[in-house]
Amino acid sequence: MKIDKKWINKYIGLIKGTPNLMDLEEHMDQLATACPKPLKAIKSRKQPLTKSEMKEKLKAKRLKLKEKKRSSPAQVIKRCDILFSQIIRARDKKCLRCSKTENLQCAHIFSRKNYATRWFPQNAITLCYACHIFWGHKNPVDFTRFVENILGKETLDGVQSLSHQVIKHEPQWYLDLEKMLHERLKDLTNMDD
Repeated sequence: MKIDKKWINKYIGLIKGTPNLMDLEEHMDQLATACPKPLKAIKSRKQPLTKSEMKEKLKAKRLKLKEKKRSSPAQVIKRCDILFSQIIRARDKKCLRCSKTENLQCAHIFSRKNYATRWFPQNAITLCYACHIFWGHKNPVDFTRFVENILGKETLDGVQSLSHQVIKHEPQWYLDLEKMLHERLKDLTNMDD
């Protein structure tokens, strides 16, 4: 932070030249023109806020920040990931390798960093935790063969070529995707009933 010595000297000179601090209000215009914006804001302030006004203002600020955070692309992407995982697990209903129904996870075939296929249904299968972590991640060759048997070579090649596409989406696209994923999950859960 750069210190403006000229401004500090003006401020000190003004304070020293004031007979008592009550007279400082008379010199506020002079001080406001000689200093940065924060003091100008102090000058324009009429009365201090009451405790209840401060609480209300803080509450409004928190709500605004929470809403801004909720609609940030990172938060929408996170919600889309959760919805997509729920859709894949609802679609497959069991681990496709060992048929377990507990601790199911959505296993992406091609990395989630590829936004073109991150939420593409053919790029994910359901595996239990053990098969996902201790088999899928540790034995990529076996995993690829397994997936090829499930999807077929043509589908797997198509998903792979799609995963190489570089895509950047606008923020509204993620909100539309979230809405679509909600609807798809609702359709899958209604089929089970």
